[in-house]
Amino acid sequence: MSQSWVFAYKDNEHTRSSLQGLKGVCVFVEFSTSEIMDLNKIGLSEEVIKTDVELQLRMAGISLVSKEGVHKLPGLPQLGVTIAGWSGGSKGIAFSINIFLAQYTYLERDPKLKVLANTWERSYIGLGYRVYR
Repeated sequence: MSQSWVFAYKDNEHTRSSLQGLKGVCVFVEFSTSEIMDLNKIGLSEEVIKTDVELQLRMAGISLVSKEGVHKLPGLPQLGVTIAGWSGGSKGIAFSINIFLAQYTYLERDPKLKVLANTWERSYIGLGYRVYR
């Protein structure tokens, strides 16, 4: 038997409004370089996750663009997914997943200053372990 917990945070109505009107996004996936657990050993790869994220976006009606094509879109919108996992050996695992939309925006205090910023974000943390009886 195994048990697990997952918690999500950082998503709200205010930041969700920054997703409206997007013409498309460029997707990238990165595994944390500081991870202790080799996510590839449990069947996860950056390419597999990117393919799944892109499928979900297509099903939601959001267009996908290449790294080259994103430069033609206003704001240079990029949907990033970062994943880290830690293994406790036979005792269990812990993981974090961060999904964010980064795009160029203008600072209110200086409208001439354009910066790349995360305008929407959803994060998950979780852990799971095997219960032995």
